[in-house]
Amino acid sequence: MIQDLEKFTQAVKILKNNAPFTLRYNNETEMSETLFNNIEWVIGEDSNKIAITTTTNPHSEITWTKVKAEMDKLWLILVLIVEQQQKQIVSVLMNVRAVVHSG
Repeated sequence: MIQDLEKFTQAVKILKNNAPFTLRYNNETEMSETLFNNIEWVIGEDSNKIAITTTTNPHSEITWTKVKAEMDKLWLILVLIVEQQQKQIVSVLMNVRAVVHSG
């Protein structure tokens, strides 16, 4: 869930940079529309500086569909970065091998 929560948090920030929320979960292993629909969105604070929250999403630009799409983009970027790093490692290993065998 940690990786999904990180992607979710980043996706929300991409859609709206300042949209504080609290997400409570138990044994879930990935973000879902059900969890999204139970987010506690911070909509203000009371006179004691305690957050006022609502489970009604006050941000029209943040929908599950849009968040999921951003999460998928973030996953694709991560995959591409890992693939690039793997290619660089293979290249280094091949160069090391060439040096070892030439000596």
